Amino acid sequence: MWYLVIITVMFSSASGDYNPIIRGWYQYKTIEECVTARAILGEIQSGHIGLFTEGNNAVCVYKDINL
Repeated sequence: MWYLVIITVMFSSASGDYNPIIRGWYQYKTIEECVTARAILGEIQSGHIGLFTEGNNAVCVYKDINL
C-alpha cells in the first residue's frame, strides 16, 4: 500500500520553534496513483502541478500491509 503523507512546517508560539506536522494521509494501491494525487494536491495548493508553497510538501511512502 502507498501512503501520500502531507507535511507542513508550522511556527509554534509556545516553543518559538518551527515544527513539522503531518496534516493528513491517504492510501493508494499503486505508486502511479499516489504520485498523481501528489501532483494534483500541489496544483490545488500552489497553482502549479506538483509544486507546493513554502513550508508544505507531500511524499509517497510504501508500507507492505502484510508484514
